[in-house]
Amino acid sequence: LAVGDRIYTEPHPDQASGLLVLAGVYLRTGQFARADSLAHRSLEIARRVRGGGEDAVGQALSTLGVFAGTVGRADEALNYHQQALGMFKGSNAPKPSRIATAMDNVAISLSGVGRFDEADSVYRQAIPLKLEAYGPKNPATLLTMNNYARMKIFVGDVAGAEALYRDGLAGRRAALGDSSDQAAVPLSDMARCA
Repeated sequence: LAVGDRIYTEPHPDQASGLLVLAGVYLRTGQFARADSLAHRSLEIARRVRGGGEDAVGQALSTLGVFAGTVGRADEALNYHQQALGMFKGSNAPKPSRIATAMDNVAISLSGVGRFDEADSVYRQAIPLKLEAYGPKNPATLLTMNNYARMKIFVGDVAGAEALYRDGLAGRRAALGDSSDQAAVPLSDMARCA
């Protein structure tokens, strides 16, 4: 990061990205204040980047949303994730994978604040985008399906959850084989449906 600060005379997306990587490390190691500080610094740099900074701003907002959700600030997380989604959709070159992931984050946040009908609608839009961007066997697609199924269980839609778990299990088995530990994740979640 220090080298990047010396190399670039103007704000650059690489600086913002480097800060986000380090913020992610701090987030995963429980150093929330450091993670928050670096993510905000990344956002400031990304907003000053000339042309094409939408992705960098969106990534910084998304990281701040994950941070806020991790520390229990659900409304703040939702706000950051909605802003990130807007940035990714408004990008000069929108990427379906980024949009789909941002939609998943928005849906998780909506669920976290009890807005389940809205979350359901967002999940219904996110899953086809994930399928288009990643395919049916990709862990990112399967994670979104699993998140949606968990929300369905929470709101009492056991049949809907079970269908999603079955699809997710089929995708995991196709990608990883029956003996993979990862194939057991939807199985354990499906047991909640019984």
